Amino acid sequence: MYCPKCGRKNPEGARFCMHCGADLSGYKVEISPKIQVSPKIEVKPNIHAKPTSSVEMCAICGKSKAVAVCKKCGRPVCAHHFEHGAECTLCRISEFTETLNLFRTGLSNNQLRVKENPESKFWKEAVESDKGHVEFYEKLIKELKRKL
Repeated sequence: MYCPKCGRKNPEGARFCMHCGADLSGYKVEISPKIQVSPKIEVKPNIHAKPTSSVEMCAICGKSKAVAVCKKCGRPVCAHHFEHGAECTLCRISEFTETLNLFRTGLSNNQLRVKENPESKFWKEAVESDKGHVEFYEKLIKELKRKL
């Protein structure tokens, strides 16, 4: 039996909800019929790239048959070079390189601020945070380049 006030489960025949104290004595327990799922429903994967024709080869490796087209640059790519169901490996590297450069710029600016304000804990923490982000994106880009 479920409480109509809080929705939590209670033992059958309980007079009060064990969780919120609502009066359950006026509620009748009914068993609803099983709900059947229609066999006509078809689940399709959510891929945001258009499939390629059957003869195209991957524009990155040239060895494998292309399975999709990168939605960002339009390159036909194989499954190995198709990142996260949307972009090719080269577009991901480009995107991460832009982000890495932003963190490198931020790191340089924050290092200057630390020199100007050597007692500032805030700028020292910002430098450490930026160093962590730079290291993360450098590793990420290195891993993606291994796929090329």
